[in-house]
Amino acid sequence: DNNRPTCSSKGSYNPDNGYENNSFPQQNSTNEMLYCSSDPFPNTTNPFEGLKLRMWDFAQCDPKRCTGARLARRKILQSMPLKQPFRGIVLSPNGSVSVSPADTDILEKHGLSLIDCSWARLAEIPFSQMTSGHHRLLPFLVAANTVNYGKPSKLSCAEAGAATLYICGKF
Repeated sequence: DNNRPTCSSKGSYNPDNGYENNSFPQQNSTNEMLYCSSDPFPNTTNPFEGLKLRMWDFAQCDPKRCTGARLARRKILQSMPLKQPFRGIVLSPNGSVSVSPADTDILEKHGLSLIDCSWARLAEIPFSQMTSGHHRLLPFLVAANTVNYGKPSKLSCAEAGAATLYICGKF
């Protein structure tokens, strides 16, 4: 039909920026990858629109693997300085309450902040300087990332952020 995107077998994938020229992959009947020149989901809305998504980045991770840095490069998360106050939900191992659907109002009004650090180097993080906001833990979740695959509660920034947005009904 006329609303179907036009596709060709040419296109390139950049790990930092995704599919170039706003192209999206599809497969045809011969399993050849096709690249579409327009959005295959034109009527969907951006689930991040209107949300303040922030991150304190401590640069402890390998930048090629770091999902927080990747989300910041793609302008999904915005890095902020350590001393900057944040009034929204802060995903922190120092939280005492788990994220729940009751936090949706805080998320919508003030946003979500992640702490991008290495699980192996938590002792180096100055949590005492990050006192503002509503510090929350995630409920029991098992990591699916390549570094901590199958380990309970050792999620990447992307997994933790997505889980919070899902719990709060944003996905």
